[in-house]
Amino acid sequence: MVRRLVSAALVVASACAPPPGPAPAIAIEVVPGHDWSLPPGVGVRQDAGFYGDEPGPHPRIDARVLDLTWRQLEPTEGELRTDTFGSAAGLDFAPWVEQRAAGGRYWLRLWLSGLDWAPTWVVDACQVQPVSGMDGDGQYHLPLWHPCVWSKLRALWARLADAGVLADPDLVLVYVPGGFTWLDFDFEVIDRAVLEDGLDATTFRAWFATMLTDLAAVAGPDVGKLVYTGEDYPRASFGPLVDDLAADAVAAGLGVRLGRAELTNDHRAHLPAWGATVTADGRAVLDPTRPARLRAVELDCFDACGQRVADADELAYAIRTSTASVLALGAQWIYVVFPDSHLDDHADHWRWVRAELGRGVDDAFDAWVVLREAEDRVWAERDDRPWATRPWVRDFARFVEQRPVAPDGVTARGRAVHTGVLDARNGTAYEGRRTDAAAGGRALYFAVDPGFLTGPRAVTVHVTFVDDCDAWRLAYVGAAGPTESPAIGCGGSAAIKTARIHLPDARFVRGLAGATDLAVVRAGAADVEVQMLRIVR
Repeated sequence: MVRRLVSAALVVASACAPPPGPAPAIAIEVVPGHDWSLPPGVGVRQDAGFYGDEPGPHPRIDARVLDLTWRQLEPTEGELRTDTFGSAAGLDFAPWVEQRAAGGRYWLRLWLSGLDWAPTWVVDACQVQPVSGMDGDGQYHLPLWHPCVWSKLRALWARLADAGVLADPDLVLVYVPGGFTWLDFDFEVIDRAVLEDGLDATTFRAWFATMLTDLAAVAGPDVGKLVYTGEDYPRASFGPLVDDLAADAVAAGLGVRLGRAELTNDHRAHLPAWGATVTADGRAVLDPTRPARLRAVELDCFDACGQRVADADELAYAIRTSTASVLALGAQWIYVVFPDSHLDDHADHWRWVRAELGRGVDDAFDAWVVLREAEDRVWAERDDRPWATRPWVRDFARFVEQRPVAPDGVTARGRAVHTGVLDARNGTAYEGRRTDAAAGGRALYFAVDPGFLTGPRAVTVHVTFVDDCDAWRLAYVGAAGPTESPAIGCGGSAAIKTARIHLPDARFVRGLAGATDLAVVRAGAADVEVQMLRIVR
């Protein structure tokens, strides 16, 4: 009887309810080029941002440098000094106390390995000779793996920790272990020690493990501020014996830093220390369960450091792709330099990049995917990480994935081809993805991370496309179920444009074909080509 009364009440309520109103309007605006606009109120996270060489406060640098040499810090063994001057790599350093007089957040660059950076007493105390031959900057380096040299350096790190340096809340990161050229722990110097001084892999690996253990013990709870400046799979004469050094550093609690990150396609497909790998079908993905370690990158050599771009368009392309690459790796800090990073020339883009840093799916203001297919030639030479399309790798993505969906989601490479940008090692990349009408394709399907949007809400989808199609629509699931936007026409200019499509009632519930949430659907005979899809909430 109770059920009948409830049912009757629902029938009466339904009969008395007003008819549903019209579906919310979908607003569309098309703008030229790429669109890097931010939602109102979005700023920079406190645990992320830009770091650089600026000695004083700067409105776009979130952490400025504190440069110190070993000789400057410890001219006499056992005594830590803050009032002495130093120099390295053609730079002059004011005393520690003067560099920190202005306060504010900073990062620490300790120049340790150079013969001219180290105190003279070390050579005498350890009876040690530098590694044979100079580096590219004309500097000789002490062998950090020498037991006596490392014992003296461990004592220096301990004194710095005892002085409260690592615990300083204004300190955001420290480059370790302090060698070699520009503190980049690559194998130029190490390989020379192997070839000319008899360094063997067993000795080097044993020292490396000791170094990580010592630094972790000295730093204690602040070990996460220490950033290892080597890389996964380094180019080294030791070969596979040193493939996992960066992963070992992360396992010890240290962060990682990626140098020369401008080379988007070189040495980037599989980075275990970053939790980055390639799926069986060739997509670059980031393991969400990876250890929470500090991630820093350097982007200051677009047309410097021996690298060159052909013109302004190629420069803009290099900046777009390299920043997307490191953001997809979960970067928190980016090293930038005026003017070499071109922060002024591409201010809108860099503003977006800075706001993106350090965000996860829970606090991201947007989710996006850059559609592309590029060759990582390092993996053409190796067969220990097989995937179907090796060495070709798909996409840079943050919380959105483009999926092939049968039968109408067949797609093809984009038509914009770039080869050897900045450096011949950078390989070939096809930017964009297009429907493949010849193979029955009519749509590009996208799945959004379930954590990005919970429940229905308004979002704006930014679709960056090539203006040479007939027309296209955006399909999604709204309050009334699957629906499509009005058609967005193309003008035949072949220019890059971005359509901002405001969806007032988006529901990302995997309600489209292939368990996807969005689809760019061609509305004519000509294929539609998309370079980037970005969802702003």
